Amino acid sequence: MQLYPYVLATGDLAEWDALSATTCEFCSNTRAEVERLQAAGQRSVGGVTVLSATGQDLGANGWYRATLSVAITPSEDIDKAGVVVDTNDGGTYTIDVAMTWSDGWTIDSAGIVETPVE
Repeated sequence: MQLYPYVLATGDLAEWDALSATTCEFCSNTRAEVERLQAAGQRSVGGVTVLSATGQDLGANGWYRATLSVAITPSEDIDKAGVVVDTNDGGTYTIDVAMTWSDGWTIDSAGIVETPVE
């Protein structure tokens, strides 16, 4: 999960692309957001903390499922001059990830649901 704020802050998508399957809508949407920020001369600075994680080996064909509870801190979109041009609320989310292993991990899909604050 640490790769998520990294790509938004740096625009460096090399590792993101290496892990992302073409079927992963979350991965594609994140890539598009990074490209939008970069085209506007901006970056987004924030962070993610994994609160809990569980995994399940689904057996056949190297499939694996992970469920993460994460806290995403509020972030700021900053332009080249260092001026904050937008802010984004943080929150707590549950993320279900489907992955496959074949000489390395591939993220096939990720579903994200905001977790209500209790």
